[in-house]
Amino acid sequence: MFPVRCVLLEMAKVNLPEGSARARETVLLLRLVESGQSPFSADAQPIARRLIVARWIRPAVRGQGWELVDDQRHAVLERLRLLWPAWEQDSVLLRELGLNPWLVTHIQALPALRRRQQATGFIHRKTWNAASAAGSKRRSQVLPGAVLTDDWVVRGRTNADVHLVTPESRIDWRRETELNMEFTVSERSWLRSSGLGGEAPNLVITVENVGALVDLPIPPCGMVVFAPGTVTAGAAKIVRELASSAWVHFGDLDPAGVAACCRIASDSGRTPQLFIPSFANEYLNGALPVKRKWPLLPLDHPILAALVAAGTWLEQEAFLLDPRLPIELEACACPNY
Repeated sequence: MFPVRCVLLEMAKVNLPEGSARARETVLLLRLVESGQSPFSADAQPIARRLIVARWIRPAVRGQGWELVDDQRHAVLERLRLLWPAWEQDSVLLRELGLNPWLVTHIQALPALRRRQQATGFIHRKTWNAASAAGSKRRSQVLPGAVLTDDWVVRGRTNADVHLVTPESRIDWRRETELNMEFTVSERSWLRSSGLGGEAPNLVITVENVGALVDLPIPPCGMVVFAPGTVTAGAAKIVRELASSAWVHFGDLDPAGVAACCRIASDSGRTPQLFIPSFANEYLNGALPVKRKWPLLPLDHPILAALVAAGTWLEQEAFLLDPRLPIELEACACPNY
C-alpha cells in the first residue's frame, strides 16, 4: 500500500494549480468514468503513469491506450469529483452546445460558457473570443449571434470614378483621394455595403509598402491598394469585387512578397500576377541578402531565379522613381499583358 499512498499524495499536488495540466487529467478521468478507457496521449502520459502505479488503470489489452481497472471506478470517480465537482452538469452543458467534454480546449472554455454571453450585429473576433472562450487569442467554441470581424482597414488611391455603395450613400473613392490623398474603407463598412459602383478601374495594383502606396504613379483609370505583409484580406476583397479590372501585385521581390501575391490571388479567385519591371535586372547589383532561404517558388521568372540563386532580394521602392515604371504599369491593363 505504501507506493499507492505516495502516488496519491503526489496526485493531490496536481490538484492545486489551475490550467492545462489539470484539464488534461480531468479529460483522462472523464473518459475512464464514461467509457472505461482512454486512447494514448503524450500529454496525458505522465498522469497515466501515476494512475497505473496506483493500480487504477492499466495498459489497454487491445490497441494503444489505457483502460480502467474494474474495481477502481469509485476511486477514479472520487478523483474526478475532487478536480471537477460539477462534472456531470458541465458535461451536459457542453454537449447541449455541441461541444465535447473529452476535449481540453472545450473544458477550458467552461467559465466563459457558463456566462452565456450574447452578441448581435458586428463584434471583433478577439472581443468575442475573450468573452466566450479562454482568452482573446484562443478560438471561441461557440458561434455568436453576430458577424465576427477582424476589422481590417484598407488604404488606397484611385483616379477612376468608383464608389462604395452603402445603405446611406455612395462613398466616392476618387473624390476621397483628391481631398485626402487617399481613400479608406473599413471591414465593417465593406460588410454593410452592397459592393462597388461607378467606373471599374482598368488596372488594380496591390502594393506591399507604404512608400509604394503614396508615391507610385497611378495609371490612367487605375487604383493602388495597400496590402502590407500578411494583412491582405481587405485588399483581396476589393480585387475580387473588381473582377473586370486587370490586377497585378507590386511588392518586394522576396519570399514574403511572392507569398502575398499568391495569397491575394487565391483569396480573390485570380491567377497570380507578380509585377516585375522589365528593367529589374539593372537593379540586381543593389540586391540585399535574404534573411531566410528562398522556398520553392510557385512562380517562374528569370529575375526571381537570379535572386534565388544569389540568395538575395529587391525592395519594391528601388523602382519607384524610375521614369520607365509608369509606362510599364499602364501596359499591365492591356488584355495581352
